[in-house]
Amino acid sequence: MKGGKAMKTQLSTRISCLACAAALVALGGCATTANNPKDPFEGFNRAMFAVNEGIDVVVKPIAQGYDVAAPLRRGGAAAAESGHRQLLRQHLGRLDSRQ
Repeated sequence: MKGGKAMKTQLSTRISCLACAAALVALGGCATTANNPKDPFEGFNRAMFAVNEGIDVVVKPIAQGYDVAAPLRRGGAAAAESGHRQLLRQHLGRLDSRQ
């Protein structure tokens, strides 16, 4: 069979070209934009943003004060607490699996 290798090379080249062309056509669809880029909910979104900003003005100082009064546990205390929880979960998990 003369030309067997050349035919395989030619076929693979054609398949590669077709795959590239299909990819370009598919990616061309990603470049289209909507006819009306205006957000239909823009008014509602702006109103909710204003409400959230107002709530944040009131709640943020409260949250900051709470953080000062009851800071998050860091370091050894948090590790010990999570270690106890993990140990209990493992132990209780073994008890549940024995039933």
